[in-house]
Amino acid sequence: IGNVEIVPASYELTSKRIIDTINEIKKQNERAFILTIGGDHIISLSLAEALKPKTIIHLDAHSDSLSEIGGNMYSNQTWAYHASKTSRIIQLGINTWNSSEERENIIEMDISELRASIKEMEKPIHLSVDMDVFDPSYVDTSFPEGRMKPEEAFEIMNIISPYLSSMDIVEIDDNKLPSKTGFLAAQLIKKVLSRC
Repeated sequence: IGNVEIVPASYELTSKRIIDTINEIKKQNERAFILTIGGDHIISLSLAEALKPKTIIHLDAHSDSLSEIGGNMYSNQTWAYHASKTSRIIQLGINTWNSSEERENIIEMDISELRASIKEMEKPIHLSVDMDVFDPSYVDTSFPEGRMKPEEAFEIMNIISPYLSSMDIVEIDDNKLPSKTGFLAAQLIKKVLSRC
């Protein structure tokens, strides 16, 4: 439906716009599958506030679960911490930790553990994908710490898609065309929409 206009340097005002947009969509169609494509991962916190998922499955090279960074409570490195207050966060692909604090409210799983537990997870389930989760041979991102292969992400989506109610894809930040990151993000979108 187009872009939500952000308010530079104001998480609160930008978040209100995201939440208002989602509420308007849900008022028109309560069963709408919400899929957002974004930049900074902080948008996932606004989505969690609007959609109220019981479980968030988070694919990322970074945990993003600090309580604050440099005095700032709301950033791409803190969204999962805040979202964990209302949703169970399950992370796959994490290989960079900033502190032990990040491990406190988060559950790490591998694909086999996810497959074994998906039916018992509380619904609705939201999927959040940070494109830096992928090995740099598949994407061009600012943070080349990812190790996941696309086939692993597709397998995860196959496991969770019957239970999925919403999704976001963030950090598509190539600075050139053709965009490897954008192409892979499009494949993930096609995959999830074809199964949901």
